[in-house]
Amino acid sequence: AVADSGAIGGLGPDLGAVPSYEVFKQNDIITFTPAFDLQARLMEDPEGNPLLFSPTVFLAELAVTNMKQIKALFPDVERVAIMAPNDEQGQANAAGYQFAAESEGLTVIGNEAFPHGATDFTSILTEFKGQNPDLLIAEQSVEEASAIIQQAVQLDVAPYALNDVMTPDQAQEIPGADKIPVIIPNFSPTYSPNATIPDYDP
Repeated sequence: AVADSGAIGGLGPDLGAVPSYEVFKQNDIITFTPAFDLQARLMEDPEGNPLLFSPTVFLAELAVTNMKQIKALFPDVERVAIMAPNDEQGQANAAGYQFAAESEGLTVIGNEAFPHGATDFTSILTEFKGQNPDLLIAEQSVEEASAIIQQAVQLDVAPYALNDVMTPDQAQEIPGADKIPVIIPNFSPTYSPNATIPDYDP
């Protein structure tokens, strides 16, 4: 529909970005992408993708920035476990966080995918617990991450958790999440009527 409309540029999409870009490229449409996989393509071959632009910070760079800040604030974090849904966005984010953690010298003890709609994560979390992670990265949606963090707290999987889409208010609603720090790195300052994130440096 974008190509048929005669558009000269398109913003997004995030999900389904690669096939969309192929259509846009065939029709000489400038593509502004927030998608991790297209950002990775652009980083690898900018001259080969002259109509591809990223209007945001590269997600790989953003994840590295997040991990640098986590290491500075929580120097006891050394081992990382990652859980994400088995779709394009979830796996792209998981790959970004694994790259970032390893770039910062942290050990990734596991990077597990789960199907959308899953509600019981105890088998993955139990496997992670046996490897003593310090930080559990729970992607993607607020609902999925909330269930993962709640079950992780019940099983005492890791002393820290991270999700990058929920707000502080949503984190505070997770049963048991008051027992561990839930790290919430976001694209912009996050406002909460209950609390603001301390030490935020944009």
